[in-house]
Amino acid sequence: MSQTCTADAAGAWSFSGTVRNDSQERRTYTVAIAVTDGPSVAGHSLQTVTVSPGGTAEVRAEAFAVTSGQGPSGPAQLSCDAVVSQEVAK
Repeated sequence: MSQTCTADAAGAWSFSGTVRNDSQERRTYTVAIAVTDGPSVAGHSLQTVTVSPGGTAEVRAEAFAVTSGQGPSGPAQLSCDAVVSQEVAK
């Protein structure tokens, strides 16, 4: 999956990514996205898309976390991560 996850000047985080189905069956992809500040979760989003064989789908989560003024650890500890799971579509 190709992806970007960035915060704007106000600290609002947005995610965009593309999943590709290289299998011969329709697949459902679930993308779990989280912004963390060290061990604390500042915000999260769960997105689900179904993709035909050989196809792609865009995944977006707008302003799903706000970190402006949050957390004792400062910007060095802020992280945005995505985990993708898939299953055969029903």
